[in-house]
Amino acid sequence: MFATRPPEEESSEMVEEMDTSEAVWCWYYLAECGVWHMFEIDPSAACSVTSEQIEQNYSRNQHGVMEFYTAKYTYRLDFSVMKQINVTTGKQRPIKRAFHSATGFRFICDNLALPVPCHWERINTDEPYQLVSLARDTYEFKEVVRLYERTMCHPIKSIQRIQNLDLWEFFCRKKQQLRKIKRVVDIEEKMLFHGTGHSNVQAICTYNFDWRLTGSHGDVYGRGSYFARDAKYSSKFCLTTGKHNFALQKQHD
Repeated sequence: MFATRPPEEESSEMVEEMDTSEAVWCWYYLAECGVWHMFEIDPSAACSVTSEQIEQNYSRNQHGVMEFYTAKYTYRLDFSVMKQINVTTGKQRPIKRAFHSATGFRFICDNLALPVPCHWERINTDEPYQLVSLARDTYEFKEVVRLYERTMCHPIKSIQRIQNLDLWEFFCRKKQQLRKIKRVVDIEEKMLFHGTGHSNVQAICTYNFDWRLTGSHGDVYGRGSYFARDAKYSSKFCLTTGKHNFALQKQHD
């Protein structure tokens, strides 16, 4: 995210039972890139529904309708036709319900694209990334402003969401790896600021943060990319070219 400021009885027949102890029903939508992406597993302010909540609603009424929200739009899930409908634009996407075990899901994650956040839009797989300008009345915009204004008072000119499928998959796989290493169910995430010069923005969006760019920005604690909780601290490393560029990065802890 760049800010620029100015989830009985036995039958008489002998039937081998299927082991479904680790299996769950999951919900997917067909993304613009042509790949089925699973709805989020964890609750998110950017997307108000999880795969598990969709399953709960479907179990109550298999021909019903439910609504959910993203940072920008309201959507309707119509189980009778298995469609996701954008209430504002009317655009429809197919949805599906699939039965996967934990081991089966790991197989999918290792061989197909990982689920992207359901609030991403206009994904173009022919480009390395997209920058999507955020409207000021969206949750995403307001959340970045809230974090920024804890320590900064300068007005924000614009905020853009970085949509890079390769870096998103790298982030998800690293999170899975840390879960295994730490033997925990989930990994804490924090939103941190990184101040940089305008000339570095495209490289960061394409290739991620590169410590080789930090030489002129400070390397007090050795080689590496530096992040800060407070925007004010990161602003010290923004090159003065008329506007300051901040990257707000979600980090594993």
